Amino acid sequence: VVFQMRAAMDEYRKNGFAITRLRLTGGAVRSPYWARMIASNVACEVQALSEPDSACIGAAAIAGVGLGLFPDHGSAVRDMNPGLPVVPWEGGLRDAYAEKFDRYTEGLPALLSFYGGVPPYTS
Repeated sequence: VVFQMRAAMDEYRKNGFAITRLRLTGGAVRSPYWARMIASNVACEVQALSEPDSACIGAAAIAGVGLGLFPDHGSAVRDMNPGLPVVPWEGGLRDAYAEKFDRYTEGLPALLSFYGGVPPYTS
């Protein structure tokens, strides 16, 4: 999961996107180790949301904007689900994962072809 996130972030950056922070949701992000591993692989800060099951927060934020309770969607989400402390990325830890990431990207085409119909990863 983390290596696929890293590959996606690399593609975004190659296409001119400047991403400096990701906001994470879901049960696994409650672990500080998971957040640190993600941050260091994607090379940006990550912040787990305080409510990990945030789909309902998004729906409530949209409704809140529609009712005039919030000026915009960003404000609504920030107010309703502010997030946990930001986890910085660590260059040394990213370097430690580099060889494993390279092995992942080399082996991914074989794995995808095994399952058929899924285009291989290309950089």
